[in-house]
Amino acid sequence: MGETTLRRVGCAAVCCAVVSARALPAQMEVSYGGVRLDHAVFVELVQTEGTSQSGSSERKWSSSRSAQFGITRVGDTLVVTADSLELSQLADATQRTINVDPVIGARWRLFLTPDGAARVVVQPFVPAEIADVSDIAIAMNDFLPPAPTSTPARQAQADGARSWRQVGDSAGVSRYRWSQQARRDSNYVTPDNVSISATIDSHENGAVAWDRRRGPVAWIRNIESTVDTHYAGRTVRALVTQRIAVRRLR
Repeated sequence: MGETTLRRVGCAAVCCAVVSARALPAQMEVSYGGVRLDHAVFVELVQTEGTSQSGSSERKWSSSRSAQFGITRVGDTLVVTADSLELSQLADATQRTINVDPVIGARWRLFLTPDGAARVVVQPFVPAEIADVSDIAIAMNDFLPPAPTSTPARQAQADGARSWRQVGDSAGVSRYRWSQQARRDSNYVTPDNVSISATIDSHENGAVAWDRRRGPVAWIRNIESTVDTHYAGRTVRALVTQRIAVRRLR
């Protein structure tokens, strides 16, 4: 079972940035309202490792995806374009590079709320041979990091299931760390009518560098997930670790 299967049953994998600097003495309101994302360019590296267990059998796999995305604002929506993409997979002791030419130039259209939640209204078609390794079609569902909760420097503050801490500020860039734990039940029906149900337990640690005018300029997310999947009378447990690192080029 690869990265795509996990994402289809609700295992979203995620992002942030490593931080250190002197503390801010006061609170600061942080949101995507007024953030300059028009003509922004981001580069992303996603590395995923997983172990799947079914009965006495065990399978290990990993994948690596690098991409460059460009963003253009059109009215009240953001149009995101995949300017470049590379994808590889190691499974069953075989390393292979995936042909991603059909996805180069792919476009998404989405609405972004002030807190960073995205509602994707248009996403590209991704051929099965690519989606089976990494479902690029849903890449924009949680690409941009959440906007940090305003909190005094060095103090933690909860935002629902997420806990935030501001750790520094330098040259107009504030730095935050977050962590969260979540459990989710998910159901999915495959194109050949196989019903899949899953329970996903995940723990995430992240960090983001936030520019006061441009918004997020770098972030990293480290996610560890346990996924128990049930289908066709079988139970598969997958342990997945994922690291997503993004930086803004302009």
